[in-house]
Amino acid sequence: MTSFDLGIDAPVLQPAYVRLLCEVLRKKGIDLSATLRDVGLGDWAALQARDELLSVRQINQVVAAAAAAGFDDRLALEVGALLQVSVHGPLGYAVVASPHLLAALEAVHRYASIRNAAMQFVFRNGPSHGILGVRERVDLGASRTFLLPCVAITIAQVAAAVHAGESGLQAVTLPFPRPVWAEQLEARMRCPCQFDAAHLGFRWTAEDLARPNSTADAQAYGDALRTCEQQLGALQSQTLTQQVRAYLLARESSWPELQDVARHHLMSPRTLIRRLKDEGTHFQALRDELRAQRAEFYLTRTSLPIEEIAHRLGYQDTSNFSRSFRRWFTMTPGGLRQAARAQSHPRDPLGVNQETR
Repeated sequence: MTSFDLGIDAPVLQPAYVRLLCEVLRKKGIDLSATLRDVGLGDWAALQARDELLSVRQINQVVAAAAAAGFDDRLALEVGALLQVSVHGPLGYAVVASPHLLAALEAVHRYASIRNAAMQFVFRNGPSHGILGVRERVDLGASRTFLLPCVAITIAQVAAAVHAGESGLQAVTLPFPRPVWAEQLEARMRCPCQFDAAHLGFRWTAEDLARPNSTADAQAYGDALRTCEQQLGALQSQTLTQQVRAYLLARESSWPELQDVARHHLMSPRTLIRRLKDEGTHFQALRDELRAQRAEFYLTRTSLPIEEIAHRLGYQDTSNFSRSFRRWFTMTPGGLRQAARAQSHPRDPLGVNQETR
C-alpha cells in the first residue's frame, strides 16, 4: 500500500495547472466560476492573480467539474502544452539559463518543491544515462491522470528549453493504465511511453545531459539559483510552531493528536509541549485556532453544508462542532454564515438571501 507524506488539504501545487485548465475550458464555452467559488478560489480574476499554492482537494473538485461537463483527462495534453517553463518562476529561469541539461535537472531535483510539493523529484546521474524519478507525496485522487501527464509534458518542455526545442528523452514511464489518448501523449513527448509503471520517470543519455545549452547565461543562472535557494531556505527555516501548523493543515479531516504530531517530529509529547511553550503557544491552542480559521473560511467563502464542514474539521458529530464553534465565535455556524451573506447583500428588503434556519 502506498504511503503518502501529505494530506489532500495541504497547499502543494502552483495555481498554473488550474488556471490553464479553466482557460482551456473557457475557450470551449465552459465556465467553472461556481466551482472556483465553492473551493475557495474566488472568481476568475482572483484565480488569475493568485500566487498561493493550491491543495489537491481543490484541484480534484475543479477536475471533477470538468469531467461533469463532458471532458476527460486528455485535457492534460492541452494544458501541458500551455505550461511554459516561465510559469515556474526562478526555477524556470534557472533552467533556461543553465549550462546544460544536467545542471537544469539538478536544479529541478533541489528546488521543485518550491512550486510542486505534491511530488518529490529525484535525479540520479550514471555513466551512461540519467534518470529523473517522481514520487507522489500526496494521494492525487481524481486528478491523478490529469496532473501526472501535465508534469510529464512540463519536464519534456524543460529539456526542450535547454536543447533548442528537442527534449532528448529516451523513454518516459507513467504509473497509470494506458489511456485511449496514449498515442497523442507519445507524440507530444516525442518518445516511447510505458504505462502501468511503478512511478513517473524520465531517461536521457549521458551525451544529451552534457550537451551545451545554446541559451546559457552564467549570470542569469546564478541569480536564479540564489533566488531559488532563498525561497527553499524560507520553507525549511520554519519555527516548530509553523511546522506544527503546516502538519495539522496538511491533515485536515483527521486533525492528529499531540502524540501523532510529536512522533512525526521525532520527539516526545513532553518535549513538543515544552518547545511550543518556549515559542509562546501550546498544542491545543494551535489546533483550535486553525480549526476556527478553517471553519470561518468554509462558512463564509463556500456553500458547503455545515455537516460537511464539520467532517472536514475532524468532527464526527455536528453538535460537537457547533459547541466548539460557539466557544470560538459566540454564535452558531448558521448564524455566522447568515451574517456573512447579509453583509454581502446589505439591501435585501424581501429577505431572499436569508438562510433558512
